[in-house]
Amino acid sequence: MSRRVGWALAWGGMLSLAAGAACWGWVRPTWVGVLLCATGSAECVAGLFVMRGAARARARADWLQRFGRIVSTDLQAVALCRAVRVNGRHPYRIVSRWKRASTGRYYTFESGNIWFDPSPYVEGRSIHVRIDPNNPRRYWMDISFLPDRAPEPDGTGGKGHPR
Repeated sequence: MSRRVGWALAWGGMLSLAAGAACWGWVRPTWVGVLLCATGSAECVAGLFVMRGAARARARADWLQRFGRIVSTDLQAVALCRAVRVNGRHPYRIVSRWKRASTGRYYTFESGNIWFDPSPYVEGRSIHVRIDPNNPRRYWMDISFLPDRAPEPDGTGGKGHPR
C-alpha cells in the first residue's frame, strides 16, 4: 500500500514540477510557476522517501523469512487498531506473546493490519513468529494461515449470487 502512495506522490510531484517549469519557461517567472515547482519538488521527495521506507520494510521481512528463527507464541488477543481508519473501518491485529527461556523475558508481537476479524481462525492456535536471533524486537509474524479475504456473511462472495 505505501509503495503505491509513494509512486502516486512521486508521479504527482513530477507532473506538478513539469507544469511549473512549463509556466516558468512560457512566461516570465511568476508566483504560479514558482509555486508549482516548489510543490512538485516537495511531492517528489516525499514520494521517494515513502517508496524507500516500503522497500526497506519489504527487505527486512524477506530477510526474516529466510534467516529468522521460528518461535511459537501464545495468542494474547485479537485487537482492533484504532490508530488506523480507512473508509470508516479499523483493521484488526493479532497480538501474541513469547517467553525467552534463557532470560525469562517476555516479548509481545503484533501482526500487520488485517481487514477482517481473524478470531475464528486463531482460536486455540499458537502463532509462529520469525525473529532476528540477535534482536527479538525485529520480527515477522506468519499469518499465511488466514484466508486472503474475509468470507462474505451471506455466502455470495460479494457478487449477489452463490459461489
